[in-house]
Amino acid sequence: MQVLNKGTPVNYKESCIIRIQPVDGDNISSLRDALRCIPDDQSCTLILEHGDYHFYSDHATELFCFVSNNSEGLKRIAVPLIGIHDLTIDGQGSRLIFHGRVCPFLIRNCTGITLKNFSVDYVRPFVSQGTIQAVDTEAVTVRMDTENPYYFDGGRIWFSGDCYHQQGCQNGKLFKRDSFLHCLEFDTHKRETAYGVQDHYKMPASGVSEIEEGLIRLATSYPTPLPQIDNTLVISHDHRDCFGVCIDESSEVTIEGVDIYHTGAMAFIAQRSDTISLLSCTVAPHPNNGRMVSSFADASHFVNCRGLIRIIGCRFENMLDDPVNVHGIYSPVCRIIDKHTIEVMNGHHEQAGIPVADRGAEIRFVDQNSLLPIAHGMVKRVESINRFTWRVEFVNALPSVIRTGDCIESLQWVPDVEIRDCVFGKNRARGPLISTAGSVKIEGNHFHHAGSAIKISGDCNDWFESGAVKDVLIRNNIFDNCGYGKWGTGIIAIDPEIRPSHLGHNAYHQNISLIENEFRTFHQELIFARSVDGLIIQGNRIEKTRDYPEKETTFEGLKTEACLHVQSDLPSC
Repeated sequence: MQVLNKGTPVNYKESCIIRIQPVDGDNISSLRDALRCIPDDQSCTLILEHGDYHFYSDHATELFCFVSNNSEGLKRIAVPLIGIHDLTIDGQGSRLIFHGRVCPFLIRNCTGITLKNFSVDYVRPFVSQGTIQAVDTEAVTVRMDTENPYYFDGGRIWFSGDCYHQQGCQNGKLFKRDSFLHCLEFDTHKRETAYGVQDHYKMPASGVSEIEEGLIRLATSYPTPLPQIDNTLVISHDHRDCFGVCIDESSEVTIEGVDIYHTGAMAFIAQRSDTISLLSCTVAPHPNNGRMVSSFADASHFVNCRGLIRIIGCRFENMLDDPVNVHGIYSPVCRIIDKHTIEVMNGHHEQAGIPVADRGAEIRFVDQNSLLPIAHGMVKRVESINRFTWRVEFVNALPSVIRTGDCIESLQWVPDVEIRDCVFGKNRARGPLISTAGSVKIEGNHFHHAGSAIKISGDCNDWFESGAVKDVLIRNNIFDNCGYGKWGTGIIAIDPEIRPSHLGHNAYHQNISLIENEFRTFHQELIFARSVDGLIIQGNRIEKTRDYPEKETTFEGLKTEACLHVQSDLPSC
């Protein structure tokens, strides 16, 4: 097999194996040339010979992307895989280094794609950080890291750096830059969110001043507890614009041995896709650069997917949101047009452009207050009015019980989930969020989170994330000192957002088992469960620790609300 000389683009193909080597400067053109060589009628392997591959936004492909739970918009894509089938990209341990506002991978309308054996990082991260030097009730003083440059213009601070203001956002370099900053304190030595902290949102960028070069003062009334001197303050000044890998309308996608050290949105986001595997992947800061944050949002997120989602042997740490989220979408009814037709909307602004249903799909109507099903229907036709509004026509007449404000949920997107042998933690917020009626197995994992380790919810009034679970097994996991922050009630939080006045005799979730897990904990808020029919809690071990200060608790052991058929060997209240 021939190996190309350094600096040569793509000009060799044998048995559908294509090899490239890194070039000096931008590698986007040479990789694009390689993709053009892929045949339509047979499987192919694209091998990146080991090395450093740099990618800039200047010549990246520009596409408008609706990405659920991320920011919609015109994006620059380094590696767009569109309508490709049976392709493996093997990085051979290479480093993919990104400069500026460019998204690494988009997989759209593809089948049989494998990405493996490479890492992803950015020269300039999408957050800034510095060491806390002084704190009082009116301000925080921070010594900024040198890799996070900034300047002042128009009476406020702006953050800059390697290609940070290049193309990739609309209407010039300052488009969509908030006039507010969001701050979060990290424990410098533990490299995790600091004990007891909460988000400090919407701090005016105009309230920042410079004391001397590299030393800034943030005038703000910081929420208690006040930040600690020598801890690290992370400042978010961007949107969820630059995902790592987006899987859209695709099937049979495997990502193996891929290390993502930083992204400007979610590291892995999949929507309307079938059968996805994340195997031995890492989302965590590079161990040698001192950064506190890996992905700007979730490590992995799956919206309206089906088939089997496998997350095996992965390590997801230091994200600004959760390691895993699997859910569907509740779409509120905003108008009843006639006896067969309704108008519905995407309930959350980050669901823009995501279809609410498909022709021939079975739909469940859900009461917005109780979250319980009230009717079913079969879709005859779907018409997009705009990116938030959809006209849905049904085969049969609408049930008379349907009201505006109720939601629809498509039942064609119900994945099974297997999460096994993973390490999750040190991130803002929680562990995995699970909302699917498929079979869910969470086994042999290690959790260490500021909030709840596992959250099973569902809501029709905020993020509009469906749906009710039917078969969840949580077994042989270690829950290691979870709950040292403000995100969640209980190490395990089963908390569908049902208004108290609508908690009734019928439960929202069903058949959840927590068996033979180990809880290493400095507090006793173990499991909170609301509206579950069939809850089994047996054989779990509890070890009291002193690794964090004791905190005020609202319950001990197990607390239930409106649950049926509970079998538990924990103390309950």
